[in-house]
Amino acid sequence: FDGTAAGLPATANVDALALKDGDLYLSFLAPLNVPGIAGTTDDSDIVKYSGGAFSLFFDGSAYGLTTDAEDVDAIAFDETGALLVSTVGSYSVTGLPSGADEDLLRFNAGAWQLRFDGSHNAGLGAEDVTGASVSPGGLIYLSVIDSFSVGGIKGNGTDIFTCTPSSLGDHNTTCAYSKFWNASSLGLPAFDAIDIQ
Repeated sequence: FDGTAAGLPATANVDALALKDGDLYLSFLAPLNVPGIAGTTDDSDIVKYSGGAFSLFFDGSAYGLTTDAEDVDAIAFDETGALLVSTVGSYSVTGLPSGADEDLLRFNAGAWQLRFDGSHNAGLGAEDVTGASVSPGGLIYLSVIDSFSVGGIKGNGTDIFTCTPSSLGDHNTTCAYSKFWNASSLGLPAFDAIDIQ
């Protein structure tokens, strides 16, 4: 995807992405004007790029993502097709206790659920999830902004690792973790958005 060719301004910084059914979903590091979308697209919003055109897919402020810490910095779709997001910092949304940047929130039919509770049994309390993807079988791929040590594996922002969940939800997320891919082995730097196809 060439953002410039698609009309995004040079200042656009994609900090979250996902692919679903051939369409691309993006969120940005900072508010900006996106071609074809009226007004300013906020960093808590998600846009869809389909058929060469952008449209607003998810209006974060309409569903409680209103603070600077609630910038969307990871997007995924779970095995049922429901939207998952992570935020850059702490969040507080209707129907959930407050949480932090190591969580994955599930948004479906206008309601929030805590799908991946990174800070409790999952052991990611010190990390910030910046990339996520979910396989059709429910395997969760994750990347974080900094170093991590969880479930017997260690790494940093150049790694993608997986969670094979035995349970999911608020105070109930348990995983078997393993390393999946390391960007530095291919000479690449750390990254802040992923999708696994």
